[in-house]
Amino acid sequence: MLWASLLLNGCATLTGERLVPPQYDPATAAALSAISVSNPTLTAFKGIGTYRLSGPERNFSGRVAWVARQPDRLRIAVLDATGKPLTVMATDGQWLYVDARNEDRFHKKRVGSASLKKMIGIDIGAEALIAVLAGGVPLQSHRSARLDSGDDVAGCRIDLFDQARQTVQQIWCRNSNNHYTAEGFAVLDGNNDTRYQVELRGAKRAGGMTFFETIVFENHENRFRLEVARIWAPAQINDALFKLEPR
Repeated sequence: MLWASLLLNGCATLTGERLVPPQYDPATAAALSAISVSNPTLTAFKGIGTYRLSGPERNFSGRVAWVARQPDRLRIAVLDATGKPLTVMATDGQWLYVDARNEDRFHKKRVGSASLKKMIGIDIGAEALIAVLAGGVPLQSHRSARLDSGDDVAGCRIDLFDQARQTVQQIWCRNSNNHYTAEGFAVLDGNNDTRYQVELRGAKRAGGMTFFETIVFENHENRFRLEVARIWAPAQINDALFKLEPR
């Protein structure tokens, strides 16, 4: 079964009745801008690749194809060896549609109540997934951030904090002459435990833009590895693709 949900939150924090945006020093602001939106002119794109899912109750692999329009429209098809769709999921930003063709079942529900956890055992949502597929890092809602360079002058880490100064996200990056690229990130819960982490490797280029070639989502039980074979960007995509009807 293929499910998706909205997980990515905005960067502002509510204080009283007024939204107060985070404040950064110039270096942190530059790093976050480059990492969160690596392809600023990109709106719509599509891609194909292969995946492998492993965990206590999950151990299978296959082919996958997707189309997306930022920030919240996505369609994913899980394919069999012949290229025939087994499961198709789509979201138009309001509704989530799942056509489980191999089970002859159709589901429709509000996106706010859905989660990728039912598919891969990892609680990541549609907007966050779209951001990663688009070559960026989705940022958790936060109040402040800190950029650390560490011992390796090319290596860096960005910590995002909530209003109580609790860490909500850690982002690992590389800095080459003030050109920042992401290598991975972890999303933390209120107890400072890792809810899930994402490893980002390689570069796949299309239309003068750069995307990740290997994306690995992981928590303490499950691991979902996506190998991107090809990206088309920018792409002309009909909005009708983000809705499904019962067959």
